[in-house]
Parts: sequence; structure tokens; C-alpha cells
Amino acid sequence: MLNSGRFGIARFAESLGAKERGELLARLPNGELRDGVMDSLTGSLIGRGKFNDAMDILNDLPESRSRDRNVSKLGIEWAKQDPKAADAWLKQLPASSDRDLAVAGYVRILARSSPDQAIEWANQIPDAKLRSGALQNVAVGWMRSDPAAAEKWFTSLPGVRPQELEMLRRFAGYDHDEIGPILSVGQRH
Repeated sequence: MLNSGRFGIARFAESLGAKERGELLARLPNGELRDGVMDSLTGSLIGRGKFNDAMDILNDLPESRSRDRNVSKLGIEWAKQDPKAADAWLKQLPASSDRDLAVAGYVRILARSSPDQAIEWANQIPDAKLRSGALQNVAVGWMRSDPAAAEKWFTSLPGVRPQELEMLRRFAGYDHDEIGPILSVGQRH
């Protein structure tokens, strides 16, 4: 029942203007329902290309895996729809875990056409755990366009285990950009 209510409220909120939507969300009590509505709403806004609206709502959500997933998804979807705009947006963001999560999503798409640029972006992430996930995202994206080159690069990284490469090959074979290494922030900033 909670999920049904969450989706219904999120769908209704999506039909509102930004001001009215903000007023509705502000009336929801803090807790699981509010967070779930906002999570559903941001996922839908991202899917419809309303990236700034989604980020405004994400900024009001507490840190969670779900929120992190949506920030990364924002980077993926924006890169697919308008890579130049996504690049410009990421460049103007202040250093933060949110920026790093969006970069980790962005590089997965960028790797298909510009793997060297994707690697540069991923290497800018200061958090070692998240950077590792972003580099795995680069490998997944690159494997979709040039598997041999991607595997050669990835296996040249220090500490790569054979089972990691096999996992990335499987992810690259899926036809969905959200399927890939689980991104996890090690140290928020």
C-alpha cells in the first residue's frame, strides 16, 4: 500500500509546476513515504529529461543508496540526451559526492565515443571507492563499442582480478545503461 501511495503522489506531483510541486513535497512528513515519493519523482523526471528539476529535488533528499543511484542515473541520461550540456553542467558543479556520482554515470556513456575523455573524468573523482566504480563504468561503456581495447586497458589497471573482467563483460552485454557495477561512495565530501 505504501508503494502504491508513493507512486500516486509522485505521479500527481510530476503534473504540477515547480512551485506547486515544492509546496506539496514540503507538506509530506519526513520519513519513508516522503523519501519514496521524492525518489520516484526524481527517477521519472530524469527519464523525461528534466534534469535540473530532478537535481533540485535530489538536493532535498537525505543521503541513501537510492539517492546516489538517481544522481548517477542523471549523469547517464543527460549524457545520452545531450553530452555537451552534461559536460558543461558537470564542469560547473562544485566538488562534492553528488558531482562524483553524476560523473560516474556520465563516463559510462562517454566511454563509447571518447574513452580517453571518460578515463580523464573518472580519474578526477577523489574518492577511491567511487573512482574505482567509475572506471569500471568506463570499461562497461567502452566494451560496448570496442571490447578488445577496453579489456586491454582495464587489465592494465593495478589489482584487476579475472573475475572482475568477467563481471564487466556480462554488464556490457546487457542492453540497459543502469546495469553495471554498483556505485558506492566511500568518503562523502
